[in-house]
Amino acid sequence: MDSRGSGVVVIEVLVVIVLVVIVVVVIVVVVVEVVVIVVIVVVVVIVLVVIEVVVIVVVVIVVVVVIVVVVIVVVVVIVLVVIVVMVIGVVVIEVVVVVIEVVVIEVMVIEVVVIVELMVVVIGCDCVDGGDCVMVIGGNGDCVDGD
Repeated sequence: MDSRGSGVVVIEVLVVIVLVVIVVVVIVVVVVEVVVIVVIVVVVVIVLVVIEVVVIVVVVIVVVVVIVVVVIVVVVVIVLVVIVVMVIGVVVIEVVVVVIEVVVIEVMVIEVVVIVELMVVVIGCDCVDGGDCVMVIGGNGDCVDGD
């Protein structure tokens, strides 16, 4: 029986060793699962943070671009309005100058016509013996104190 007893002890030792190995394997598996879960959580959190940062940066860039475009459009519209007002002002000034020039030319023509008529009247007056010519517009002059 002694040989059987020692055989039982060996089997019991082997069972204990197997149980210890199983416990060690379970502990290793649990540790690996915890590590994997922690790694997955950390990676997911990092990816989400990166995605949020990228979205925030893109939104900020879009807002800045929109603000810059709006400012540029407003400045261009203001410049165009100023240019149109200046062009309209220049055209109005030119029209006024042309009207003034036409009026001045008409006055000069009237003066020339009057001067020519007066010259014709003076030339048409034949006074002898020192008489004075009284000018009549549109006709010959009449002599006074003379012929």
